[in-house]
Amino acid sequence: MKPAYRVISFAPNPLSDDRVALGAVVYDGSVLRVARAKHIPGPECLGRTKSALLARHICDDLDSISAWDRLPMSFGPFVQLGEPSALPDGLDVDAVAWVERFVLPPREPGAKSRPKRMLSGYGRAFFRTWDLSPFVRESFRPSKDWGGWLRDAPQLAGIKIRHWTADDSRLLLMEPLVPSHPQHAKNVRELVCKLSAYRLAIDNARTQGGRSAELCVFTLPGGDEWSRRETAREFRDIAHTFVDTNVDPQRGRFIEHVRKVGSNLVTLH
Repeated sequence: MKPAYRVISFAPNPLSDDRVALGAVVYDGSVLRVARAKHIPGPECLGRTKSALLARHICDDLDSISAWDRLPMSFGPFVQLGEPSALPDGLDVDAVAWVERFVLPPREPGAKSRPKRMLSGYGRAFFRTWDLSPFVRESFRPSKDWGGWLRDAPQLAGIKIRHWTADDSRLLLMEPLVPSHPQHAKNVRELVCKLSAYRLAIDNARTQGGRSAELCVFTLPGGDEWSRRETAREFRDIAHTFVDTNVDPQRGRFIEHVRKVGSNLVTLH
């Protein structure tokens, strides 16, 4: 079996679609290990004290997991194993550490953070993992970058795109999402509003100088299959491209597309 992981999700209410990632089963190519989330939600997030205590009890017993395809019966119906997700090829860091950093909720309650920067960090890590960093820039400014092609769109004033690349005729604007992020629903809502404004501006600017732009949302590892499908549905009519990086063919096409556009670039304005 190839190196992979499966997220361990806790459902406070088995009849609800809400899930919280507590850890992951990780196969690094030789042994089976367990990764742990650094942040376990309290009763204010899970709805009641009993659910929070149960979540912590399950976390204390994660080391009892000894199989790839099943969880201990003591976990009961509140805990589920997600679908297998491949680890990046040629990973040069510890597999468990990678999953804990890039897949599972990373922060403790009360830690000050800036979710937008956190998402940029996840995106940056993806590009670095797949050797795309030389082809990608951060913080697209519509009034200045790529010759100010979108400068005449007042609705974009001060609204930046996290990652981008371009050649002389194509602009690729990219936004990452992390389904296991503690503020994923909020991140989706904010991105829908942002990309709706960009989509209108791009459609209005298509005839300028034979240039074109593409809005791409790419989801990174984490979360359950339902969450990933719902996220894709939200952007169906907004983004030009939606990439689930858990799906090998989609990830491969995305990597080649970024490399092709970025490698043809002569000058980034």
